[in-house]
Amino acid sequence: MSNVVPGPYTLIAFWYDQSAGKVHYGSQRIDVGESDVEGVSLVVATGVTIQGRVVWDGNPSLERNELTIHAALVETAALGGSAQVEANQQFTLKDLIDGDARVQVLGASKDCYVKQITFGQMFVKDDVISVSKGANPALEITVSSRGARVQGAVVDKDGLPAAGVWVVAVPDTARRMTQRLFKSQTTDQYGKFDLHGLAPGTYKLFAWDGAESNAWEDQDFLKPFEDKGTKIEVRDEDAMTTNLTVISVKHEGND
Repeated sequence: MSNVVPGPYTLIAFWYDQSAGKVHYGSQRIDVGESDVEGVSLVVATGVTIQGRVVWDGNPSLERNELTIHAALVETAALGGSAQVEANQQFTLKDLIDGDARVQVLGASKDCYVKQITFGQMFVKDDVISVSKGANPALEITVSSRGARVQGAVVDKDGLPAAGVWVVAVPDTARRMTQRLFKSQTTDQYGKFDLHGLAPGTYKLFAWDGAESNAWEDQDFLKPFEDKGTKIEVRDEDAMTTNLTVISVKHEGND
């Protein structure tokens, strides 16, 4: 590989064995400096298998017929694996590549949130587990169906309904690395919104006109708006109503 820009990388090799129906992986972290890197050796082997289970806090609540657990490399989201949760709440993730992987739960209803993830005896931070070759501990995911709900309406500077603007619940600073805690929705034709499935904690509510989808996950984007958010605190099964005034991203940028 030529013309590689200096910096840290993960080198990955993968091969699909059609006869066995298995994916083989090899990976190694490397640091590229000003001089050439030579003699890198990758060992390609079958992917990692992780056993796990889902525990419900509250009554199980699904959007579809079943839950799916997905784990993808943080650095290369295209590489990962998925598993359906069986009737006994067990699942098996297969053919995972070793490295840091972000765990997602797909198929729960809009009122649900992931309450806790443990990997063996360790509590998982920011939904990221460290997958390694050989034996891995069991993965346990607690899903709560007791998520909070916040609804209301957004108006513009003239007090008229603001349709089609983003309303976002942004978690407090300490939790912003956990992407699933952000809740967002565009307002309807009457400027109304209805956010479901908020995990307990403190948030700031924003209504942005002109913001790109998921821009609020970037701290640099959020910084000029921090004092314009409406602060709320929610607990399990809370239901509250609050009204917002739209913030123009374009106007803020011109300032």
